[in-house]
Amino acid sequence: MKHTLEISGMRLLFDERLILSDVYMKIETGDTVGLLGRNGCGKTCLMRGVYGTLECEKSVIIDNISVYEA
Repeated sequence: MKHTLEISGMRLLFDERLILSDVYMKIETGDTVGLLGRNGCGKTCLMRGVYGTLECEKSVIIDNISVYEA
């Protein structure tokens, strides 16, 4: 059975500095995903936001069921 994680509209601000803006990501079970980018471009902040350890605006949908919106 395939499961799907979908993140949309992810936006992260530190003070007034915009770190992530309108990020969309869709991953299915069995996919291999790599995040590439220069130092300081927001890769770790993106993953912390997905895992919920960093507060940010986002919509999370798992298997077509909305589980979080902020």
